[in-house]
Amino acid sequence: MLSALIAGISGQSTLEFAREHLFEPLGIETVRWSRDARGVYKGGTQLHLTPRDLARIGVLCLNDGVWGGQRIVSSEWLAESTRTRLRGRPDYFAGRGYAYHWWTADSYAAFYASGSQGQALYIFPDHDLVVAFTATIREGDISPEALTRDYVLPSILMDE
Repeated sequence: MLSALIAGISGQSTLEFAREHLFEPLGIETVRWSRDARGVYKGGTQLHLTPRDLARIGVLCLNDGVWGGQRIVSSEWLAESTRTRLRGRPDYFAGRGYAYHWWTADSYAAFYASGSQGQALYIFPDHDLVVAFTATIREGDISPEALTRDYVLPSILMDE
């Protein structure tokens, strides 16, 4: 629905809008995005980026919406869109929070995007850290969240 609203208000498809206002300023050239049966780009899913390009979005967030000295996203919007709005039940989504299209992990002061088949982008502002996954993971309990929690974070936190 949000994708259709963006297209209707901007007069551009969501992909055209994103290319002009986000992807091109970040130097992201290779983008594939699926559409629904009515031809509307699926705003909350099916966006395919390279790991490096996904990480660029994370770095933009770490830099408070600035890329290469240019403001791309307002700092106010980043703060509002990543603030926990509701919490999952402890038995469902492990008590994670949800913001505006971001999951939140307040215990790490982090926010993240979680896609299908192990696609994920984690942003840890307090540690100046971005972690991006774009590969399907199908090995037992191995997941981007587990790999980040059990290996990436301990490797940077032991020096602090």
